[in-house]
Amino acid sequence: MTTNMPLLQTSFEDIYDGHGLDVPWYMIAGNHDHFGNVSAQVAYTSRSRKWHFPKLYYKLSFPLRNSTIDVLMIDTIVLCGNTADIENGGFFDMLWNGSRDPDGPKDAKKAEEQWQWIEDNLNSSRADYLFVGGHYPIYSVASHGPTHCLVERLDPLLKKYNASAYFAGHDHTLQIGSKPFKWIFYGQAAYLCCGNIARFSDNQTVKSRSDNLFV
Repeated sequence: MTTNMPLLQTSFEDIYDGHGLDVPWYMIAGNHDHFGNVSAQVAYTSRSRKWHFPKLYYKLSFPLRNSTIDVLMIDTIVLCGNTADIENGGFFDMLWNGSRDPDGPKDAKKAEEQWQWIEDNLNSSRADYLFVGGHYPIYSVASHGPTHCLVERLDPLLKKYNASAYFAGHDHTLQIGSKPFKWIFYGQAAYLCCGNIARFSDNQTVKSRSDNLFV
């Protein structure tokens, strides 16, 4: 794709143009995006009023009337690697691959740079609410969780710096879970998995657990 990107015109600009949708859309890349041309998606930011994707990972701050919000938008594919089904590049690989867990970052140096950026910004935030958004879920009761890379490294950081919530995609389901934290109004992290904008996965079998709710 190029920065002209007619695909984004037809699949984004022309689709999400209804009442209330003419607002900034803040983007992060997922595993399928990294199989394509992510740099073109970043460059498209300069051509769109709604599409905001300035870097692979970045920080947003929103002052409200009585509180403040910081949001860290992170690239979990740079951190953890792509999934084997996408790396192998075939449609049937995607359908039949037994492992959905990424097998490590493609560039370890870039991954470590981002990990340091994440911790620095979690540590320095003084906002009333601190959210983190990434493509891979940390925990999920559906087919794409947990993501062991994030369980081992991101989860402890969210605990340490009292993040309010982590938002994820990847699994095409709607979930909200408390593991291993209490809910957001206790000042600690909740996990929300919202990867449903493209389509729902209506054939997944999930296990009921006390730390998850389904909407």
